[in-house]
Amino acid sequence: MIDVLVIEDEIEIQNFIVSLLSTYCKDLQIVGTSSSVAEATSLIKIKKPELIFLDVELKDGKAFDLLNCFDVNDFVTIFLTGYSKYGINAVKYGVSDYLLKPIILKELIESVEKAKAKVKEKHMLRKFYTDATIEEVSGKILVQKINKLKVLLNYAEILNWTSEEGFTRVYLNDNQSFLLNGTLKSFYDKLPSFFIKIHRSHAVNLHFVQSYGMNRNGWVKLNNGTILPVSSRNKRAFLAAINAFSD
Repeated sequence: MIDVLVIEDEIEIQNFIVSLLSTYCKDLQIVGTSSSVAEATSLIKIKKPELIFLDVELKDGKAFDLLNCFDVNDFVTIFLTGYSKYGINAVKYGVSDYLLKPIILKELIESVEKAKAKVKEKHMLRKFYTDATIEEVSGKILVQKINKLKVLLNYAEILNWTSEEGFTRVYLNDNQSFLLNGTLKSFYDKLPSFFIKIHRSHAVNLHFVQSYGMNRNGWVKLNNGTILPVSSRNKRAFLAAINAFSD
């Protein structure tokens, strides 16, 4: 069963979606409903759903306010909205699908099947992940590989961290990478200050930033040639960090 949260501020629509899912999607389990950003944020932390149906415009904010509180791969998201104008932002936030109201059963089922495939992919990846723990005192990260061998990675050798289907991939300056069991957010809070989050899906080592641009579509280029996006929400923090780092 896949745990599902339905977040919709129009109660009739909320009940309608719950009814459709309960009737036609038997492998989904509704673990809660919500009508606001604040309540939904708390529910997600408690219930830890794998899939959420999320109305874009809620009574105390927008869906993006909620998504900004979580890692892009904490759950799979299906947007619900009466407006098509949010499509571009939905893609930027890694939303699985985008359903326009009024909800059509055929489209709902197709959207659910797509989301289920993403959830299944995450489950399969768990067979291949690498465990990791943060060694704060030594300034290193302890990595346990699938074959149980353990290696210590220096923070100074890490170029960037990237969310990847519910896990986090760490890239080294020698072209190695490791898939770690944990979200970017869970690692980021423990990292040294020379790492800065530039996007919901990316954090970079300031030592390896070669150049950057802060126009409408911000970007950072690392010294290995990798180019990563900088979200509008993270631009100010990145500029403050890179300027302080350069002084």
